[in-house]
Amino acid sequence: MISSEENYKYKQFVEQLYLKSQEIQMENERYAYRILKVKKLIKKRSKEVALIKKRLDRYNDDWRNVPMELPPRQLKRGPKPKPKIPGEQPKPRKNKQLRK
Repeated sequence: MISSEENYKYKQFVEQLYLKSQEIQMENERYAYRILKVKKLIKKRSKEVALIKKRLDRYNDDWRNVPMELPPRQLKRGPKPKPKIPGEQPKPRKNKQLRK
């Protein structure tokens, strides 16, 4: 026979498992929705590119034979270092909170 204490532990475990599965399902649904939105954006962009290509060809623009030149790559620089003052203690860093 299963005692009420064992039954309670089993029931508690099942409830936790159910809640965890619900969280995973919600997260999966968010991912699936985002994938669907990205697919729609890609499809829309592809249609727009095809339309622009057709229009350029219709106007006899020689866009296919123009050499592609990329703009020069710009280096990103970080903030300038602050001068160190002797005896001054550095400020404590704040921990960034991660989004869940």
